[in-house]
Amino acid sequence: MGRVVKETSSVVFMADMVGFSSLMESNRDAAIEAVRSFRDIWLEPVVRDHGGRVLKRLGDGWIIVFDAPGKAIEAALRIQSQLAAESRLSLRIGIHHGELVQDDADVYGAAINLASRIQVEAPPGGVMISEALARLLPTPVAQLFGDAGSFRLKNIALPVKLLHWRPERRDSAEDEVPTIGVETFVAAPDDRETRAAAEDLRDQLIQRLIRRTGIRVFDDAVGGAGGAVYRLKGRIRLAGRKGRVSLSMILRDSAEPFWSKAYDGDPSDIFAFCDGVIDRADTDLRVQINYFDGNRVAHLPEDQLSVSELRSRAATVLHGYTVEAWDEARRLMARARMLAPDDPMANAMHAETIVALAQAYYTDVPPDVASRLAEDLDRAVEAAPRSDYVIWARAFFDLYVTRDFARARGDLRRVLSLSPSYTHGIDLIGLVELAEGNVAAAIDHFARSIELTDTDPILPYRYFLLSIAHLSAGDAHSSLRAINEAIQIRPSVWAYHRLRADCLRRLRENQAAIECEAHAEKLSPAPSILALRVPVRGREERLHDLLTPKP
Repeated sequence: MGRVVKETSSVVFMADMVGFSSLMESNRDAAIEAVRSFRDIWLEPVVRDHGGRVLKRLGDGWIIVFDAPGKAIEAALRIQSQLAAESRLSLRIGIHHGELVQDDADVYGAAINLASRIQVEAPPGGVMISEALARLLPTPVAQLFGDAGSFRLKNIALPVKLLHWRPERRDSAEDEVPTIGVETFVAAPDDRETRAAAEDLRDQLIQRLIRRTGIRVFDDAVGGAGGAVYRLKGRIRLAGRKGRVSLSMILRDSAEPFWSKAYDGDPSDIFAFCDGVIDRADTDLRVQINYFDGNRVAHLPEDQLSVSELRSRAATVLHGYTVEAWDEARRLMARARMLAPDDPMANAMHAETIVALAQAYYTDVPPDVASRLAEDLDRAVEAAPRSDYVIWARAFFDLYVTRDFARARGDLRRVLSLSPSYTHGIDLIGLVELAEGNVAAAIDHFARSIELTDTDPILPYRYFLLSIAHLSAGDAHSSLRAINEAIQIRPSVWAYHRLRADCLRRLRENQAAIECEAHAEKLSPAPSILALRVPVRGREERLHDLLTPKP
């Protein structure tokens, strides 16, 4: 064992060359020359000028230490500004302040591990720092950095707040993580029971919101919410057997409503009423958060986006629910995986897009691709065992690719124990039930999902699933009602009209079926993310032939 020679509180500066692996594959000499350029021109001379020391070179990365936080920041900003102005080369830099141990053989310490994790989250060409380091900086320097939000970093128990900087960063906060201030909910009538219900609703919503990535949540009751970009207002009204909870998201600068929704129900059992509202509101807010989280980085070039920002952009793109949008999201996640091969969310999103696109075309995922995705998803679940989405993505893969229904069902039990109102989980367990022939259970799950998401853009797909489930149960009347709802929302989806014509023929409404088929012929028979292949059994497998798109 090496003799310990130094144990200090230091500023650890981690730098990593962007795109080194792909450059090595395409042009080995250029990759080696790029590393030399960082050593001789762009990185190491600037580090020395600011009092830094290179502790270790890692091929395409560096571990550097500074004694003074301000000097580390000055060096980082100078390096990245010069690269942005004068070179095509790009670095990601992460900086943290903490304990460092160095012996004769190596450098150790929690500061090294955390700085490495922070560097992975940095945007290409940018700098990411920990809140612990930011507290040590003079106010004018700290103000150069924008709020990047709270991150769950690999092997770090608690979320870590990070701040980021880019060259020529805009004065506005448009690329900062959105902030939501939750106000005290209004109770009407203003009595003890109604106030208690309002407080409980608000507390539960805050707990649900703080679990979401891409936002920061402030509680007005404990202060600090005054500068939040969005204000979440709530009001509960109870009158006999009628109850209504109204929620609205208000933009701070314009005081205009960004989103609003009312939830009605019977408050005779106040706990059941509040739980139902929470489930529905949580689902609706999840959709809204995906929208404005992606919008905050819409102005930035793709090659400047960090891993988390690429995920945000992809999440927004996915809500277009077109094959083209999902292929773009797949490409964005391929870039995110290039920056962070072990990022669980990027691996899950990448797998979901590949599997979904295959099902939109009614084709199978190639075996070699499936094998890689299986490994990616297993690693993702191990890295993020409490992420409902990551676990859901593996279940989605198992349903459609491995057809391991037992493991999919087990994963979905975990998903719904983490997030009982997670509608994608409810959809997927309905599909597992349908694949296993439990049609009545499938219908119940699809109907429940529809009840929770009456404004979700995926709603027509859920009616499509419900329609097929009813057909599998031999109920063409209910199937027709469901597919009519889907067509009402998305009349351009070719598969919906084909399915409607099939329902009409089963009901012996032949003339109406002929007219419906004629209308379908006028539409593009293209694949649709809102009409994925459904794992039906028995005689209903003929629906695959009926609904297979013609790209």
